Amino acid sequence: MQTISLQTIIHLVFGVSQRALRQAHFRGSHAARVPSISPKPRRRRVDILRPEVAGLVIGLTKAAAIDFAARNVRVNAICPGGTHTAMFDRWIKDGAVEQHVLASHPIGRFADPIEPARVALFLASDEASFVTGVALPIDGGLVAA
Repeated sequence: MQTISLQTIIHLVFGVSQRALRQAHFRGSHAARVPSISPKPRRRRVDILRPEVAGLVIGLTKAAAIDFAARNVRVNAICPGGTHTAMFDRWIKDGAVEQHVLASHPIGRFADPIEPARVALFLASDEASFVTGVALPIDGGLVAA
């Protein structure tokens, strides 16, 4: 059984965020975070913390957006739902699990990896130059349902 404490997750998110924001500050650019909002079964302690971790990342995103806006650094988070990746596909290899997770996505399918990637590219582009402090769900309606 793998156990990860909330304190470890907070230190990890905060440390990675600090480094990304330092690098973005030098470029006057964009920093992004990707919290998970997928409805995984609660088998490990880290799964039980999932809502708290997502809330932490979203809160840090908003706080950092305010703190760094005057320095021309935009900070946003993308919140992907089920996305076909090798890891995700291994997790849903059981047909019952796949149907359960698929049923939670009102759009009726999982995302291709390019779909959240395109949103990240948009948020990092000049077309999104006035967008900061946003946590954007890319989840096929999972959060809205």
